[in-house]
Amino acid sequence: MMVLGGCVYLLLNTGLVSLVISLAEGLSLREIWSSCYEWTFPYFLAGAAMAGLASAASHGTNLGVALLVVSAMYFVYAY
Repeated sequence: MMVLGGCVYLLLNTGLVSLVISLAEGLSLREIWSSCYEWTFPYFLAGAAMAGLASAASHGTNLGVALLVVSAMYFVYAY
């Protein structure tokens, strides 16, 4: 559900911003979205997956899983 929520958030967030830019610039919505925001999809997807893993890890007492999730979150942030 976190990944699905991340995909919906990506489409709504970048879609609305692209719509405003396309109205202001007079360009097509698809052109604006693909040139500015299409590359952000993997980052939104990875962020949603990390949020789901962090949520799942917080319900248990497994320190190893929590450290793995935190390190993965750092690499998503760094790259």
